[in-house]
Amino acid sequence: MLDLKRFGDLEKLDTDGTFLKELIEDYNSDCIRNFTHLKACFSSHDLQGFREACHALKSVAGSVAAAPFCERSGKYMLASDNEILEHGQQMIEELEQLNMLTSIALNNKTKS
Repeated sequence: MLDLKRFGDLEKLDTDGTFLKELIEDYNSDCIRNFTHLKACFSSHDLQGFREACHALKSVAGSVAAAPFCERSGKYMLASDNEILEHGQQMIEELEQLNMLTSIALNNKTKS
């Protein structure tokens, strides 16, 4: 779930043991906020807002080297109106699954 080379680069920046902890805390809080926004946009048929929330999730995922989550968020950011209206709930569920797997991978990396 993580690009290990990029995550290794992040680990090198953690000279005092707080950088990764804060980065992961920010990741978690940003995901909560952006998923709430994504779901609200889908419910209200705010298609541009849906795309913007996907863009925000792409950035959040990229910040912790979560390549699959980042790539899928980027794909959904470019989805057509029709794709969002027909498959938006599935898109949200898939992104939530990738977020969960990313969180597990981050937890495992910080324990090792």
